[in-house]
Amino acid sequence: MTGSTKQPLLPISLLLLVLGLAGQPIMAADPQTGAAAIDTDMLDMSLEDLLDVQVTSVSKRPQSLSDAAAAVFVISNEDLRRSGVTNIPDALRMVPGIDVARIDANKWAVTSRGFNGRFANKLLVLMDGRTIYSPTFSGVYWDSQDVIMEDVERIEVIRGPGATLWGANAVNGVINIITRHAADTQGGLAVLGAGTEERGFSTARYGTRLGEGTYGRVYAKTLKRDALVNSNGEDAGDDWKALRAGFRLDSQTTDRDNLTVQGEIHRDNINQTLQLTRLQPPYTTLVDDRAHVSAGHLIVRWDHTISATSNWNLQAYYDRFDRDEELLHEQRDTFDLDLTHHTTFENGHDLVWGLGYRYTRDDFGNTSTIYVDPDSRRDQLFNAFLQDEITLVPEKLRLTLGSKFEYNDYTGFEVQPSARLAWTIDSTNKLWGSVSRAVRTPSRAEHDFRISTLVTPPLSSVNPFPLPVEAFAVGNTEMDSETLTAYEIGYRTAPSRNLTLDLAVFYNDYDDLRIFSSQTPILANPPTHLVLPALFTNGVQGRTYGAELAMAWQAAKGMRFDLAYSYTESDIDWIRSLDISQNTAAPRHKLSLRSSFDVRADLDLDIWFRYVGETEVYNHTLSSDPIKIDDYPSLDLRLAWRPVKNLELSLVGQNLLDNRHSEYIQELFTLPTEVQRGVYGRLEWKF
Repeated sequence: MTGSTKQPLLPISLLLLVLGLAGQPIMAADPQTGAAAIDTDMLDMSLEDLLDVQVTSVSKRPQSLSDAAAAVFVISNEDLRRSGVTNIPDALRMVPGIDVARIDANKWAVTSRGFNGRFANKLLVLMDGRTIYSPTFSGVYWDSQDVIMEDVERIEVIRGPGATLWGANAVNGVINIITRHAADTQGGLAVLGAGTEERGFSTARYGTRLGEGTYGRVYAKTLKRDALVNSNGEDAGDDWKALRAGFRLDSQTTDRDNLTVQGEIHRDNINQTLQLTRLQPPYTTLVDDRAHVSAGHLIVRWDHTISATSNWNLQAYYDRFDRDEELLHEQRDTFDLDLTHHTTFENGHDLVWGLGYRYTRDDFGNTSTIYVDPDSRRDQLFNAFLQDEITLVPEKLRLTLGSKFEYNDYTGFEVQPSARLAWTIDSTNKLWGSVSRAVRTPSRAEHDFRISTLVTPPLSSVNPFPLPVEAFAVGNTEMDSETLTAYEIGYRTAPSRNLTLDLAVFYNDYDDLRIFSSQTPILANPPTHLVLPALFTNGVQGRTYGAELAMAWQAAKGMRFDLAYSYTESDIDWIRSLDISQNTAAPRHKLSLRSSFDVRADLDLDIWFRYVGETEVYNHTLSSDPIKIDDYPSLDLRLAWRPVKNLELSLVGQNLLDNRHSEYIQELFTLPTEVQRGVYGRLEWKF
């Protein structure tokens, strides 16, 4: 990509110092130092034990990671702390099969197994069971999904369909962000940080015991991030500020009942430079815009144990979202109710079933770029699911059958079945396979929007007419769901207590994928230009396939290496120029290598190397041809010191291998930017 400049990372002497520290013997804790580590038990656990970490996203019930018949990866709280990341998208870079690319200072493209983009629409993301996927475009506004990283218990990432349990739009994967129980966040926490790109951030949190079996916490967080630069190294005008505050209450009301109530409000001021269409030369205009986002939610969850073999939980949440920017003005209210029941039987059946209902109301304000008709809509979603895990051979062979049944206001009734088989070869080797069907239902944009995407000059190479031609993406009330049939096979092994391997191979077969169907140009009224509508519709098939490897090696006490590698191929049938709003290819190769060292009881060193292969993106405002994004390596370093108990000082360097590089170009509306090298310092005090 043009504009990227690569410079030496560090002086040779500093590199030698880093390597020298990494090569030193790992020292045991010295009881005379008085310094206490902040929960570094993960480096002391055997990796065999880590495979027994409980996950819930695969089956909507607790099960060990090693038993899950799916391509699942868990990012722990310790992984987050030692990586030095300050946001969820950057944390997802450590997961094989997940493609993360930064668009500008406040936007990311995140997907699983292909089809990436700012408006990527085949990945379901949840936070404490609350869906943060937007029905507006079937994707996620990552710029408004911040979280206190210290309060994240774990992030469970499923690559591949999760539709049987989670429903439509859990097509290529599910990301479930789970925050910590209030009992695990007692006392005070204060975090302060600042740097070259992370210009300033702060967190304040206090947790306390409110009564017998009842715990609570309150928190607040602020951030200010610097703008990225364009290809000429100039400020891209995309800096942003955010403020959020919230609470969580966990109470064991009886021996069999647990109640959780949590809520949050937040406000973001997001600067951006938009490239919008116009009907006069030069037919585009740059707008310095500020998006104002205000939102809040309230979640109530009740867990009840019926017996040692049966339990149920009921969750309800209300979510309010308000986004005001030059492109679109959106208000959305969502109410969701979900009931899940889990029971086991002596004859080898482990049954999970559930019912759900969601109501959403939206209101849009039209702009010169996007027109919505109708501008307000109320939609309902009804769903039920049933999944049975059947023990065919005790402790050896398990078959899981299930299906999701949904009724939505866009395509009606949808069925999404799956079958999974898990074979425990022996205590250290496990094999699994699955066949699943998933659907992505049309978004509000594909159904009801009219989006001005491009104006071509008159008498040009692409427009022979004497008038400019304005191209529109036009919603289609007859659009059907995209469908996926996915085939997966996986293998997990722990050949020793210090080494684990997790391999997944997949083949995805898509049908009824979205394309734009160009219509006949018509003369505008008044006759100042021609209008070229392109209808959202279903039209083509496609395939993606690949392999993903996760490996962890506990080389010595206090020394660990985590490797993640992905290979992905895309074979989509459509003509590329027919869809200017989603990209299909993923980088063929992606690699992540994290190294964690307990240099001393009070000193940590973490090194994170990444490589992302080249890919192509499509932005018809910039070019009628695919735009190549060069491959790039990246390196993050973190050094943390605990001079006294409960105080940690850390220095983090990010993207250190070059001065700046390009990772992605949004499909529409924004100009290319480049990610810069950054350094920040952080202070954490627990009291």
